[in-house]
Amino acid sequence: MTRYPEGQVVTVEGRFKNTLLVLADPSVVKLTVRTPDEIDTTYEYLVGAQVAKTSTGIYTSDLDTTSKRGLWIYTWWSTGSIQADSGEQEFYVE
Repeated sequence: MTRYPEGQVVTVEGRFKNTLLVLADPSVVKLTVRTPDEIDTTYEYLVGAQVAKTSTGIYTSDLDTTSKRGLWIYTWWSTGSIQADSGEQEFYVE
């Protein structure tokens, strides 16, 4: 498991591919983050500024770990033209 010092901004990335396994943009891209205090927050691309598109099929989000030590869990998922789920991914803040 990747570990980061508390207070560091951690960039997480989601990649989406079509049925031909080529990077492609879904209709809707979302990121759900569970912080160490077990609060779940879902962010959506183009709704607010938390999720950015870096290129076709690739999205990122910068997570501020200030005052949030412990296990972080996140999942990228999409709906519409490409339906995908990254499964739970995690990192630890010390």
